[in-house]
Amino acid sequence: MGVSSERERARSRFWSLFVWAIRLIFALVFGMTGYQLVVYGASFGFYELTPRTMVVWVPIAVSMPAIVGFVLASAVLDWVYRVSLVVETALQGVPLSDILAGVLGLTVGLFLAFLLSFPLSDIPVVGRYLPILASLLLGYVGFTVAVKRREDLGKLLGSIGRLRDRFRRDEDKASGGFEDKQLKVIDTSAIIDGRILEVVRTGFLSGMIVVPKFVLSELQQIADSSDPIKRARGRRGLEVLQALREMPGSCVVMDESTLKGLDAESVDEGVLKLADKLGADLIVTDYNLNKVAGIRGIRVLNVNELANALRPLVMPGEELSVDVIRYGKEADQGVGYMEDGTMVVVEGGARFLGQRVEIVVTSVLQTSAGRMVFGRPRREGP
Repeated sequence: MGVSSERERARSRFWSLFVWAIRLIFALVFGMTGYQLVVYGASFGFYELTPRTMVVWVPIAVSMPAIVGFVLASAVLDWVYRVSLVVETALQGVPLSDILAGVLGLTVGLFLAFLLSFPLSDIPVVGRYLPILASLLLGYVGFTVAVKRREDLGKLLGSIGRLRDRFRRDEDKASGGFEDKQLKVIDTSAIIDGRILEVVRTGFLSGMIVVPKFVLSELQQIADSSDPIKRARGRRGLEVLQALREMPGSCVVMDESTLKGLDAESVDEGVLKLADKLGADLIVTDYNLNKVAGIRGIRVLNVNELANALRPLVMPGEELSVDVIRYGKEADQGVGYMEDGTMVVVEGGARFLGQRVEIVVTSVLQTSAGRMVFGRPRREGP
C-alpha cells in the first residue's frame, strides 16, 4: 500500500512539472510571436519603432500573447489527454499485430499517393484537389488491405528476414570467415550431461556456443524441483553452464529469444527453430531430438556419438578382464562394464557374479545407444 501511494505521488509530481513546462513553452512561443508581429508591422510601414514606442508597445505585444499561450496550454493539454483516452479505449481490444499491419499499410498507401501527387497536380482545374483525394483513398486502401492480410504480411516479412540471414551466411562463407563464426546451439540435455565441458576444455569444439534463454529457464525449473534427483540434475546443469562461461577462451553467449517469439511450444522445438534461424549446429544428447534435427536438415553434434566414437575398438578374439556385477537377460548371462562404460555381456557368466573373469570377445554390436560387447569366459574357449 505504501509503495503504491508513493508511486502515485511521484507520478502526480511529474505530471505537475510536465504541465508547467508545457505552459512555459506555450508562453514563450506566443510571446516571441507577438514580438515578431511588432517587428513585421514596423517593416511594412504601419508604424515607426522608436525608443519610446519600443518601451511601451513591445512589452505589451510580448506579455499579452504570452499570457494567452500560458492559459491556452491547459486547454490544449486537457484536449490531448481526452483524445488519448478515447484512442486508448478504442485500441485496447485491438491486437498489436493489427495495429502494426495497419500502420505499415497506411504508410505504403500514403507513399504511393505522394508519388502520384506530382502527375495528378498537373491536371487542369482539379489538379489541386486530386492529391488530397489520392492520399485519402490510397491510405484507406493500404490500411484495410494490410489489416485483412496481416497473416500473409507476417509470413512475407518472415521469409524476407530468413532470406536475408541466408545471404549473410553465404557472404560469411564466401569471405572465408564462416568457420570462425560458426554457431552451436546447445540443448538442456547436453548441459545436464556435463561431458560437453570436457570437450570444450580440450579444444575439440570450436566456434560460439549459444545458450537460449528458455534453456536456462528450464534448467532453473529443474533445479527448483521438489524431486531430489531432478533437483540434483538441474543444479549440475547450472554448474556446468557456469563453468563453461568462466572457462578461459570459451565463447558462450546467451540468446534472448523466447519460445513465444520463435512460435515454439516446447524447449526442444525452440532449440530446433533457433538453430535453423541462426544457421547453427545443435549440440544434443537426446536421441529423439537428434533424429528430428536430422530430418529438418540441421547439423547435429551428439555428445553420445562422440563418446562412442572415442571408445577403444574391441575385435572378436581379443581377451578382456571384466567384473561381472549383475545377471543378464538370459538365465546364464552375466553383465559387466569396461572402464569407458561399454556394456559387456558374458555368456555363461552368471556363476561368476561378483568376480573378475577373463573373457574372449565373440562379437561386438553397435547400436544407437552405444556399443555392446559379447564374450565367453576364457576357460571355456571362444
